[in-house]
Amino acid sequence: MTAVKSRDAERFIAAPPEGVFLFLVFGSDAGMVRERALALVEKRVDDRRDPFQFVEMSGDGVASDP
Repeated sequence: MTAVKSRDAERFIAAPPEGVFLFLVFGSDAGMVRERALALVEKRVDDRRDPFQFVEMSGDGVASDP
């Protein structure tokens, strides 16, 4: 597991490591979190409607159904 610092996030998103297909994106700025997560999705996911390729979880959703 690797933690990417905020200052390195854009570089990481531009070229995510091959073979890595699971990303946890979090932070205090919900807009930035969503923007970065969607950028990673564009790099790795062929079909966002395919539940085997894409799962979106929110903090509230996880808290209500752990």
